[in-house]
Amino acid sequence: LRRFSREDEDLVRGILFDLVESGLVFQKGSKDATVYRLASTDDFERATPGDTKSSLMAVVWLQVYLHGPTTPAQIAERLVVDEKDVAAALAPLVDEGRVSSQDDQYSCDVFVLAHDDPSGWEAALFDHYNAVVTALCIKLRNVRLRSLPDDVLGGSTYSFEVWDGHPFEARVLSLLADTRRELSKLREEVDTYNDKVSRPDDASKVTFYFGQSVIEPDGDAP
Repeated sequence: LRRFSREDEDLVRGILFDLVESGLVFQKGSKDATVYRLASTDDFERATPGDTKSSLMAVVWLQVYLHGPTTPAQIAERLVVDEKDVAAALAPLVDEGRVSSQDDQYSCDVFVLAHDDPSGWEAALFDHYNAVVTALCIKLRNVRLRSLPDDVLGGSTYSFEVWDGHPFEARVLSLLADTRRELSKLREEVDTYNDKVSRPDDASKVTFYFGQSVIEPDGDAP
């Protein structure tokens, strides 16, 4: 709390609680005597199976999407987990048709987590982070190569200042929800078309990322 003294205390405690619940941080003790440390492999093995199963399955699914075709051993090495746990996570993904397998190689064309899904938030967070970093790296490389037009590759940030009763408050605050609806509809249309035609080998993968934050008047920016 001293380290993040500028932040809201309840927010800091909430984030710490989420880290413990997700298994990323190990907690021992209670109240002021509580101590925390980065969770080890042994801590993961002692975690409640029901809490970690859905999260691991989402993270494994994302790894297949990003790096497929890939093997359980390769996924286990990237995630630093046991290969048998990866195999256990892959099984339901294959059964549900989210991932396909052939000769111990796993692949998929779609990775979708509902924004209100309580499980797998770690995978969603990493997916967004990966999209941002990848876009930045490609943009920097493209500055040298100039192989793509600026309106195809890059990113933009917009900030708005609104308040209760502001004529544009509702439009600004609904940007996240409106963009989600528009992109979900477009993705469905693209997927429907792609399922009906033969995909060429030189097909491009376009990743569009977006996010929204709201800082209250009495809050500090992170």
